[in-house]
Amino acid sequence: FDEFNKVDYINIFNANENKYLRVYSEEMGSININTCRKHSLVDYVEIDDIKASFNDLDNDIQRISCYSDLLMAFLKKNKRSEVKKLSFKNVIETIVKYYKILVDEYNISIDISNLQEFSCEIFMKQIDLESIIVNMLTNSFEALKGTGGKRVIKISTIDFGEEYQIVFEDSGPGVPDNLKEWIFIPLNTTKEEDGVGLGLTIVKDIVESYNGKIEVGKSNAIGGAQFTVIFPVDEVKDE
Repeated sequence: FDEFNKVDYINIFNANENKYLRVYSEEMGSININTCRKHSLVDYVEIDDIKASFNDLDNDIQRISCYSDLLMAFLKKNKRSEVKKLSFKNVIETIVKYYKILVDEYNISIDISNLQEFSCEIFMKQIDLESIIVNMLTNSFEALKGTGGKRVIKISTIDFGEEYQIVFEDSGPGVPDNLKEWIFIPLNTTKEEDGVGLGLTIVKDIVESYNGKIEVGKSNAIGGAQFTVIFPVDEVKDE
């Protein structure tokens, strides 16, 4: 940046403004181009403001790219049809790599330091496991983004011999006892504006299709909600 002056920045932005705004409108659908243009770099007079605008633009395009990559990964046919050996650890690490960029701007960290590499492999449809992970991450993200203090999502995997567990924890407000069953009913949501009320229902349906279960409690480690997904070993191995 330092080798450019303010005129250079403005010329670069003007040359690419339509391209940037077109990417926004095509990928996100909800971006108002006229609103964006009200905040064009040509309206800024300070070089630091121009640098900040370029950084914001780059971050937004990076997030759009992550959404697109995640969506395209879900659409692969073999993930939707094949039942194959899966590693919980590998699939979780891949999803978190994409998702981390989406939550960074909210100062939310994702801790996956307690992922175990199980000695035996698990037979599942990959799209099912990925759907569980993405929906649970989204549930934690929605619980955290309006809170203060340290914002943490933690994912752990545990091999108990007779069952495998994926534990999702967050440092949010938690789930009241009177809502622990209610949140799994379709279209029920605690989110006032953005919630659809299907994410946890989808997770529960997938888990139960493998004769598993999902339990809700409080995280002793970071104080918020804890969702434990449990798969009986014989079921997931012989699916």
